[in-house]
Amino acid sequence: MPSSKFKPYNHPQSPAQVYLLIHGQILRETNEFERLAKRLNRKEKSQIASLSDYFEFIKKGLSFHEQGEEDFLFPALESKFKHLSSSYIFDHDHQSTTVLDSIPNILNELRKSPDSELHDRLNRHAIAFNTLMHLHVVKENELLLPILYEHFTTEEQASILRQMSEHVPPEVSGPWLSKTFAVLNINDREKLLRALMQVAPANKFAIITKMLSGVAAPSDWQALILRIPELHS
Repeated sequence: MPSSKFKPYNHPQSPAQVYLLIHGQILRETNEFERLAKRLNRKEKSQIASLSDYFEFIKKGLSFHEQGEEDFLFPALESKFKHLSSSYIFDHDHQSTTVLDSIPNILNELRKSPDSELHDRLNRHAIAFNTLMHLHVVKENELLLPILYEHFTTEEQASILRQMSEHVPPEVSGPWLSKTFAVLNINDREKLLRALMQVAPANKFAIITKMLSGVAAPSDWQALILRIPELHS
């Protein structure tokens, strides 16, 4: 992908780090789906079933994320900049009609008739899905998030992200946070935890940290406690 003249959002002390790091995980998942679709043995129904389940995991997390944007983030931005969110909502709608609603149908057809044309169609849709998400996420990271940082206080940012997170059920947010945390280096893990401290109420933050402490190796978690003493309480 060609480089952009815009600088990506990167403000380590902002609660919007949660948003940025989850965006990174979305792109890892769409990359992985494209890879798995390409390698799929179309004659193995168990592989098709596993890929279908994986796509539903991505689709459900993505749906809650985008609905949270449309319900809470975009209205906040529109309160200061009219018509700012139209392009992003268009992306959401377009990717739904283009790929999100089509891929499950193709996988269901493959279960019944594992022919090469269907597999080729799945690959084209997987590539389109990954490409659309990369373009959309980069656009949000480089254009929307700087506006959020520059025109909203830290408390306002935290409030918006708190509302976005509270509408996602734990059975959806938990696995996404765990998978995100698992692949981050210690610096990004610290950013994520510090951002979550600003976004989540104390009781929910305690639940989150208990979950994430089980994802990290004990020595890695102890290293994080040295950086963030509040984790020890």
